[in-house]
Amino acid sequence: MIMLMLLMIMFILILMFMCSSSFIMSWILLECNTMSFLSLMCLNSKLHKFSFLSSYFLIQVLSSSLLLVSLGLMNLELNLLISSMYMLYNFSLCIKIGLAPFHMWVVNLSVSSSWLGIFMLSSVQKIMPMILLSWNMMSWFIIILSIYSLLVVIYNMLGLISIKLIFGYSMLTHSSWMSLMLVNMYWWLIYFILYTFLLMLICVVNSFLRVEDISDMSKLSSLNIFMKVFYMLNLLSMMGLPPFVGFLIKWMILSELFSFISYFIVLLIILTSLINLYMYMRLLLWVMFIYSGKSVQFKNFFWNKVILMNYYVYFSSFILIFLMYYLINL
Repeated sequence: MIMLMLLMIMFILILMFMCSSSFIMSWILLECNTMSFLSLMCLNSKLHKFSFLSSYFLIQVLSSSLLLVSLGLMNLELNLLISSMYMLYNFSLCIKIGLAPFHMWVVNLSVSSSWLGIFMLSSVQKIMPMILLSWNMMSWFIIILSIYSLLVVIYNMLGLISIKLIFGYSMLTHSSWMSLMLVNMYWWLIYFILYTFLLMLICVVNSFLRVEDISDMSKLSSLNIFMKVFYMLNLLSMMGLPPFVGFLIKWMILSELFSFISYFIVLLIILTSLINLYMYMRLLLWVMFIYSGKSVQFKNFFWNKVILMNYYVYFSSFILIFLMYYLINL
């Protein structure tokens, strides 16, 4: 009951944030949302894992303080400090989002969180900082950090066996892509909605089967064939493998990036994405080659509806992406 109430509070705060036009009011709502998320994490964490929550709290306090200072300097309208103001503003929000080199708190928190916490941290908690970043974004600064984040992921993900750790670094990859997509908020919105629904099914299944390590992927053999195939489709889309929807949205945003950054940087982004496929392929192979005669069903009515909605969003997203691409290029 308390968890449901906290989720409702977070949802209301996000709606209020989207209706706000004041920087200070947006900052207050952002902090209220952070405290709600922290309370939610406390309900789902074991006692020995509270040190990670303390680290999360301290990092959020630091980034919020820097953000408030930058907002205060902006109100003073000091022309000599305008570059420093925007740098501090972007710097504080990158800490909140968890872009490298400020990413370790995200990875550590992912390991200690439930699958609900990972889902919230990967999706819902990105909305407010990303929108704030889009208001006063220093494009070159965000592009540099996004590319650096993709390189950090490649270096750290090789050889990992913890599923939560893999998804922690995967979160960093998708945060980088979402940051790059802030150049066009239409594409950012489509990518965010698509990523949220793809991740939702994966987190629901992993939570239901209590998947922690790669060896636990054998538990997916208890899924019926339809659920297993759709789990694989979601992984393929998150990999960005053609012709799935994850590839389509990345391909279209890369066509946007060609207009204002060099071909070398775009090529580097593509190469890092290709190398990042390796870890997803490891997960996918586990799902493809495990089989059991028995199958389990999701008996919870709510999660059945969530999974059904995921199916509809997945298949309708093909049409939505091409429609948006056509409308934007009119």
